[in-house]
Amino acid sequence: MSQVVLIQLSKSLQYLRDRKLEERINVRLDIFKKKIPLIIALISAFLCVFLLYRIFDLEVTLAYMNDDYSVQTDKLVWAKKILESEWKGLTEKDVLVRLKNAATDKNREDYFRKVENEAVLIHFDNLSFKFREDRLEQIE
Repeated sequence: MSQVVLIQLSKSLQYLRDRKLEERINVRLDIFKKKIPLIIALISAFLCVFLLYRIFDLEVTLAYMNDDYSVQTDKLVWAKKILESEWKGLTEKDVLVRLKNAATDKNREDYFRKVENEAVLIHFDNLSFKFREDRLEQIE
């Protein structure tokens, strides 16, 4: 009988240990279940702030790029006007010599190309020099 009591007592103790362990697990799961929404909320808030920063940064960058583009476009327009007023009437050969002198880089000569239609066009970077009857007529 004492063995039966010991076995019964042992089973009761094991049951209590299992019950305690189960309660601890449940408590930890409850804490974890409460922390998951908090963690998700924090991650979401961080991502929202990061995306807002990226949008703001992109807008500022684009604004600076647009300003720079408009300044460069204005400079190119003025350069075209100056060149056109100074070089108008020069021969094709004279213009080519001046462009080659201006192009200090050896590979720069690759940018010269001629297209012949009714007029001769010499392309140099973003500029096109239009010739009629071997005289510079217009810079586009």
